[in-house]
Amino acid sequence: MDQSPVVHLSQRLGQLWPNIEAARVLSLQTLRDLQDALPDTDSEDTSILVLGSLGREEFTPGSDIDWNLLLDGIANPGHHALATQVRRAINKISAKDVGREGVSATWDRTDRRAVLHRCGTAAREICTGSGCHGHRIPLSR
Repeated sequence: MDQSPVVHLSQRLGQLWPNIEAARVLSLQTLRDLQDALPDTDSEDTSILVLGSLGREEFTPGSDIDWNLLLDGIANPGHHALATQVRRAINKISAKDVGREGVSATWDRTDRRAVLHRCGTAAREICTGSGCHGHRIPLSR
């Protein structure tokens, strides 16, 4: 993964920002935990996308996990089951639930590649298996 602008600035200025670094480390660990909790859940037509503080690598112990299940093509009953599986895995990992409206935990039929491109560094795709295309941070195992 490319070095974040904050890490680059820290190194350039010779400054240490322990709270920012702690959030980055927790973010990367949480992303790995999600990958481990959701093995081989990606496919040619789905992507699990995390946004918000986790997507920006600013995750703290009090953060919730904002996510979307992106679909290419026609939705089918298996997609609802996958969304339920993702929600359960995220609820086990995150200390804080998403809002009662569930607005940060949704699934959409859309062109996932276009969404990933528009989100840029504010979103991270959780790549867990052979279907990972590496649009955003496929974490090395």
